[in-house]
Amino acid sequence: MKSTVENLNPTKVKLAIEVPYEEFKPEMDKVFKEYAGQINIPGFRRGHAPARVIESYIGRGAVIEDAVNHALPEYYGQAIEENKLAPMGKPEVDVTDTPNVEGPAGGDLKFTVEVEVRPEVKLPDFSKLELEVEAVDVDAKDVEEELNNLRRRFATLKSVERAAKKDDFVTIDLVTKVDGEEIDNLAQVSYHIGAGGLVEGLDDALKGMKAGASKDFETQLKSGPHGGETATVTVTLDQVKVQELPEADDEFAMMVSDHDTIGELKQELEENAARQKRSEQAIDARDKLVEKLRDELDFPLPEGLLEESIAAQTAEDASDEDKARVRELVEKDLKVQIILDTVAEQRQINVTQQELLEFVLQTAQAYGMDPSMLLQSAEQNNRIPAFIQEIARNKAIANALGEVKVKDSQGKAVDLSDFVGADDEDDDEEAEVEKKPAKKAAKKKAE
Repeated sequence: MKSTVENLNPTKVKLAIEVPYEEFKPEMDKVFKEYAGQINIPGFRRGHAPARVIESYIGRGAVIEDAVNHALPEYYGQAIEENKLAPMGKPEVDVTDTPNVEGPAGGDLKFTVEVEVRPEVKLPDFSKLELEVEAVDVDAKDVEEELNNLRRRFATLKSVERAAKKDDFVTIDLVTKVDGEEIDNLAQVSYHIGAGGLVEGLDDALKGMKAGASKDFETQLKSGPHGGETATVTVTLDQVKVQELPEADDEFAMMVSDHDTIGELKQELEENAARQKRSEQAIDARDKLVEKLRDELDFPLPEGLLEESIAAQTAEDASDEDKARVRELVEKDLKVQIILDTVAEQRQINVTQQELLEFVLQTAQAYGMDPSMLLQSAEQNNRIPAFIQEIARNKAIANALGEVKVKDSQGKAVDLSDFVGADDEDDDEEAEVEKKPAKKAAKKKAE
């Protein structure tokens, strides 16, 4: 097989591909074999009729057509690889010649493919780039917040004989009606006043209520069959409870961690808080690097892919202002994707099976899905390559960030090696250290 490339514009090429008959013939043989196993031909056992006999039954043209449809993606992929192209969008294929449909066997397969490709991007020398991020500072307030979060995990609820107020925990019944017709009924629901998430207006209705009391209030439903309609909600308060936190002492420290004193636990929580802030600092640096590359690098965008993406995200009745806003966002997103893909390619970023699995788990958790169901759906819809591409982009920008000079707002050099260049084993050990109190706390809680 041979192929040639014609540059139609900076982001679109035309491939001319020729496949000699002898190279294409094995594909035809595969089709003959498939047909042999599907049709009954007098005088031959199924699957054993020779190609010339099958050809007489179904025609050489049908065999060639099936073989071409089957083999084109492979030939196209081979040509893309040989010419080191990075296609973007769907290819437009035109078969210009096929092996002989009649007469002597022979003739080459010839076809052209027009496809948009990733434009050339001239990346900067990352070691010469400089970024500034906010300085991190962990104070006593941060440590106290971490400690209180841990104490809340072991808090107990105590019933009180008083009116409900913000931050109380209550047990309630809710009956919702629209135009006098009951559409929902919830009994013995546990609710944290101020947390939200149930019905708009519920927090205000509960404040000041005592156990045994009921109150009606109106609310506008946000979703469901009655979304947008006004409903009357009757809330009945059954119990009012307050959260009592355990004392922050040495006994508590031994219960939730490997430490013997509360002072040692606080020191670890301070280290965790500092690491969390450094992590946020690293994320800020990464985002600023992406923004810098997007704003300073100039290259053309694949127009067809751009217009297709804009159309998919623009409502039919959108105003000119909305269309302009969508175009701006799509252009920025597409530009960033192209830059990160270029960085990943130049740095030969690979994605491991473990990294793919972790990505699926994190994505499933973010959307509240079962990981196995997400993986199955992704495989069925051919989304795995997109997952791998996203992981490679994230690794690529982290890899590049490791070379950038980063300073904080106080002029101090920022070491991001823990987040962009640390050994995997070290990362795992640090993660274990960071999660110790939480892990042991969970175990103690279960017991």
